[in-house]
Amino acid sequence: MRSVKSCEIIACAFAVCLAIALLSLSIATGSKALGEEVIESFTIGHDGDGVFLPVQIAGTTHFFILDTGCTRTVIDKSLIDLEPDESTWLRAPSGPVKVAVAAAPEARIGKEELRATVRRVVCADLTSFREAWDERLYGLLGMDFLSNKVVRIDFDRGVCELLGDLGTVPEEPIRFKLGEFQQPQIKIENVWRSPKVFTIDTGASGDGILKSYLAKQRIANGSARDVGSALFQDLNKIESKSMVQLDELPIGGHLAKGPVFSTAVFDENRIGMQLLSRFVVTFDFPKKSLYLRPTNRLNEPESIDRSGLHIIRRDGIVVVDTVDAMSPAAEADIRPGDTISEIAGVQVAGERLVRLRRLLRQQDANVLIVGRRGEEILRLSMHLK
Repeated sequence: MRSVKSCEIIACAFAVCLAIALLSLSIATGSKALGEEVIESFTIGHDGDGVFLPVQIAGTTHFFILDTGCTRTVIDKSLIDLEPDESTWLRAPSGPVKVAVAAAPEARIGKEELRATVRRVVCADLTSFREAWDERLYGLLGMDFLSNKVVRIDFDRGVCELLGDLGTVPEEPIRFKLGEFQQPQIKIENVWRSPKVFTIDTGASGDGILKSYLAKQRIANGSARDVGSALFQDLNKIESKSMVQLDELPIGGHLAKGPVFSTAVFDENRIGMQLLSRFVVTFDFPKKSLYLRPTNRLNEPESIDRSGLHIIRRDGIVVVDTVDAMSPAAEADIRPGDTISEIAGVQVAGERLVRLRRLLRQQDANVLIVGRRGEEILRLSMHLK
């Protein structure tokens, strides 16, 4: 009898060790689901500010952002050889915008031909996107491209994967509906008096957009606060929007701490890529399901840029676009039109705007700004509070 118990103990110990080994293997391989099929894998950055995928057009690689908030695929007009043959109206966050439409060019995303799913594309001048956001951006891969795909985004591993069979997924699915403009939408409950619809928008920089009246309600009950402003761009224009930080936001059974939203009067509520980057995100578009696996970033509140300094990159030069009144930038006498060559000891040449703006998120620090105002050389110290 004693030997049987010993065998049972050994067998039990072996089973535990095996389970731990399998769990360790699952973690080491990115928790790949049983039966999962990876069709294509793309390297992306770890910063969570956008999923930039390489698109081959006429033998040249251009970067397009994966954008679930965009109904149709958009290509910078400089890449379209054919003349647009029609026009249409698109709904941008800042309002309707009239755009030209043309036949999709020969283009390839990894192994897939764009024309396999997208026959016609919007032609637009994306200069403002490159100036305000990322100089690599020459297109938006919209829902017309994504609607038949399964996509996983993992910023910790730095990969975006197109999947075939999703296999057995350990996370509970979050069912989404497609809104009027074919964008995925979920409901967030237990925050306001009634559930609120949020569009899942991987093309929205930052944590997302919140209707102004909802932001004011949270501020009034002490669960949110104003945190300055930030530049926001869409197909219409670049503009400065006020920002609000929430104490927390429930999403898919998880609580995200300290998300920061831009506010808007007319736009819809949106969950942006920065907030989604706190999870390993899997979209199963054919089944209208979203899976969120929390990462270590879930409980890290979003850092805040309180500088009041808004920069863009124009013709390769970092320029001050606007300065908020009574902000640290204004107190340091930084002015619109000033050019910048160095921020906090970092040369701006070759650095992405996302990284440069993060240098302005320090607290209780003096940041040296080096640049020019006409022929005058500037060395201005800005105190971040």
